[in-house]
Amino acid sequence: MKKILKISLTFSLVFSAICFSQQSRLLALGGLSIGIEDKDNSLTPFDFGNNPAWLFMDEKDSYLDISPAISNSWGSYHRKFDSDGDMYYGTAFKGVKPLGELGTFLGYTSYDYEVRRNYYRTLKYDTYSGEAFFFTDTTAGNFHYNGPTVNLMYSWELLPSLYSGASVSYQLLDGLKKIYTYGKTIYRNVGGNFGLVYQANDNLLFGANYIFFDSQETIESADVNLLNVEVFYYRGETYFVPDRGSSVTQKIRKKGSTFSGQIFWQDSEKLQLALQTNYSPSNSKVLIPEGDYKEVEEGYAWFESFDIQLISRYKIDNDLTAGIYTAYLNRDSWSRHSHKNLLLWEWSVKDLSIGIGSSYKITPELLAGIDYIFTNRAIDSSKYIDNRYADLSSNDHAVKLGVEYKIIKDVLLRGGCSLSLNGYDICFGGENVKNNSFTFGVEVPVFETILLDSYIRYSNISPGNDSGKSRSFLGAFVSLKLNSF
Repeated sequence: MKKILKISLTFSLVFSAICFSQQSRLLALGGLSIGIEDKDNSLTPFDFGNNPAWLFMDEKDSYLDISPAISNSWGSYHRKFDSDGDMYYGTAFKGVKPLGELGTFLGYTSYDYEVRRNYYRTLKYDTYSGEAFFFTDTTAGNFHYNGPTVNLMYSWELLPSLYSGASVSYQLLDGLKKIYTYGKTIYRNVGGNFGLVYQANDNLLFGANYIFFDSQETIESADVNLLNVEVFYYRGETYFVPDRGSSVTQKIRKKGSTFSGQIFWQDSEKLQLALQTNYSPSNSKVLIPEGDYKEVEEGYAWFESFDIQLISRYKIDNDLTAGIYTAYLNRDSWSRHSHKNLLLWEWSVKDLSIGIGSSYKITPELLAGIDYIFTNRAIDSSKYIDNRYADLSSNDHAVKLGVEYKIIKDVLLRGGCSLSLNGYDICFGGENVKNNSFTFGVEVPVFETILLDSYIRYSNISPGNDSGKSRSFLGAFVSLKLNSF
């Protein structure tokens, strides 16, 4: 049973709020995160806990960050309803403005453009999101998506030693398939994040925040020649119900929330410890029209996840830093056919991760770092409608290496690599999957108040059980930071 379980990790990412810290330095260093110090990777409620209440204490300087990005992926290692490759273009603007005792304001906006090449039959924006339902036609073609994302965040000291913060976000994407059935998509996502942080003393912080999202995807297929179109409502991967008409529509509605708590402890300037736990329930509904003004629920899926993370860093001396990381994640889901109240699919994934990392300043100009993470993953899937069952276990290993070298004052070169081996790939179904990634970055001041930071990444993923398949990714990112505006 090599391709029983096909779960997209994209769904778990929906629960996370937008990451405003680009962390381009760490990305250029191969993705180091455990044993290295960085302004955007500090063990604080804002950076580690995603808690907006600590923005007031985390960001003390005004700046404007302009960040264009481009990426491309290609290859034959993908799932049935995936595209042959994706091309992405986007530009983001992030501004931070401290207002003294009145608080701190953060604004973020981006505009994204994506082309999914030869997107096979599916009409959904997020096809593999853990549900047992697909919406397809009979053709493969390019699917274009474009639209803006906006987020506003504000943080202030509500009471002495008690900090509060909130953010709201809105995303809108328009999609079009430029071949029969000419499917059109309008994807809308609204979210919020509300948090509190209490500073018990100079060494101890307690935080809590609540995140929610509400997304809706409306899909309409209509032939430009006013002919009937044919689509298929899949229940599982084998059985479907066809539908024909001059215009056929479907709506996917998703709602979810995350309850998060954090504890942060620091002993002088050497030892730091951060603990975070999250509980995330959510649901997904597939709605189809019935009559002129009525919608009925075709399918329903429930998701529930719990995770706990612990990370600690110890600054041994001015040149050497070490860190440890451990995490446990449990995700469960089930899907049912609403009209018949039939259970179609149940799955669960349990991850236990342990990692260590260290960074060492070999000379005043040269810094090197290394991370290693081991993950044991247990997978249980029962697709009753397809008569497919899986009970799998996977041991995954990941090593990250990074080097930073100062050529002259304020001019830095960075390079890194990430090598991982996964016993079983829950996204694409491969076994003994190798994922190799290589990065390179440059940081250089342009003018006295402008900093240019950039990196390039190339990665390749290939399964050991099918040497003829692989998938590659090439992306570039540039950050132009204005230290005053």
